[in-house]
Amino acid sequence: MLSPVLFPGFSNQCARCNKEVKDIALIEASITSIQKTQQDIQRNLAALSRQLTRQRATDDSVSLTGRHCLILCVLLLSQLLLNYVFT
Repeated sequence: MLSPVLFPGFSNQCARCNKEVKDIALIEASITSIQKTQQDIQRNLAALSRQLTRQRATDDSVSLTGRHCLILCVLLLSQLLLNYVFT
């Protein structure tokens, strides 16, 4: 074992290395936490995207398009014409 008396700078270097190792471990833990958060955000965005897609499909099937309005107008005019003719 090396004696601190023989190598006075060794203990300082060791302390600095230990601090750097702790700093690196802290950085790795932070990166892991950020990655987990990103995965959670990605899952939430995917779920919202699926929900929005389903909502749009529902809205499209319920709302009246121009073609539906045209058909309704033609049917209404036909009914008015039939009522006029037979009354």
